[in-house]
Amino acid sequence: MTNHILQFHSPGSGCRDSVPLGNGDVAANAWSSPDGTWHWYPAKNDAWDESMRLLKLGHLKLWTAPPGATDQWEETLNPQTAVWEVRQGNTCIRSWIEAKEPVLRIQVESTTPRQWFCSWDQWRTRERFLEGQEQHAAKGLEHGPWQPRVYPDECLDNDRQGIVWCHVNRSSLRPLLLRQQGLADWEEEEADPLFPWAFGGRLEASESVKENATTLRSDGAVKTWSITLTLHSGRYPDAPSWLDGLNEARGEHTVTSAKPSPHHLAHWQSLTQRSFIHPEGFAEAEALQKALLWQRYITLCTGTGTWPIKFNGSLFTARWGYTEPDRPEDFDPDYRRWGGGYWFQNTRLSYWPLLTSGDHECFDALFCFYLDRLPFHRFRARQYFGHEGAFLPEVQ
Repeated sequence: MTNHILQFHSPGSGCRDSVPLGNGDVAANAWSSPDGTWHWYPAKNDAWDESMRLLKLGHLKLWTAPPGATDQWEETLNPQTAVWEVRQGNTCIRSWIEAKEPVLRIQVESTTPRQWFCSWDQWRTRERFLEGQEQHAAKGLEHGPWQPRVYPDECLDNDRQGIVWCHVNRSSLRPLLLRQQGLADWEEEEADPLFPWAFGGRLEASESVKENATTLRSDGAVKTWSITLTLHSGRYPDAPSWLDGLNEARGEHTVTSAKPSPHHLAHWQSLTQRSFIHPEGFAEAEALQKALLWQRYITLCTGTGTWPIKFNGSLFTARWGYTEPDRPEDFDPDYRRWGGGYWFQNTRLSYWPLLTSGDHECFDALFCFYLDRLPFHRFRARQYFGHEGAFLPEVQ
């Protein structure tokens, strides 16, 4: 395993060079830039919006002033610990997502005191329609009676020490879709998964000053700085009630963790020891071992949330540069072709390897996705066919 630690000796050129972090429910693309900044695109397994799109949560950025030189650069991602580490001269940036906690942590250490800054940027700042090829991100809704759209997030600027934001779903398409399929009688039979629903988080740092609504800075030049991003989601009808839930959930999530907890390290060590393959005796052996290791790692980063693994980007969508003619900018990190639906033909492919690796806990979300909706599938079979069986189409 130690032979397969990813190593880089220069900064990345953008999010296309990002590495994956995750704990099964929360994940992030993480990358460095030539200008000496560090970036994260966090995501959560249940961050569904009104257009049934699984969204990224925002853009976390870290930098120092003045920036350090990038000629002494060592960057690693260790699959045994799920820790990303960047060493830049006498400075070390360490980042991970705590095992079984909705928390992304960043630890800065330097032998020379430096002024540090971190910011939270959002691209969902206004209501707008998805148009043209971007509608593919809400596949199945284009050309229908309701045009898919983006609603803005809310920045809660009454927090004096942290940056707090959330997305509160304004409505749900479920009633419209049920009526359109002749299944309106089911509307009151189970809870709507999209409404009420809210998700977001709080960004905070040790010994910090809130510079403005989106930026924190260290309180002077420091040798160490700890940053914590706590994410929260649930059935909340508005931002104040979501904020109450976030504050209650934060509880033990402090900003003073300088390194991964023993619980986190034990969790990833147990996963590493559970299953491994060491092929040998043929030319492709090492490449095969590396491919198997990193595919399993990515699955473990995203496979134990409430919802099944998304086949079209999982939790690692980013700003890939997709665009179309006459559009001034490329599609934002929420974009994924084939939208929010689950095509079983594609979804199953993430799960077959887990049978042999023994990562059976990842199956819980997949099985519950179908079993919890079995009463609805039976209702549909009765409505459509007068039959007491269950009707499950390929796309859910």
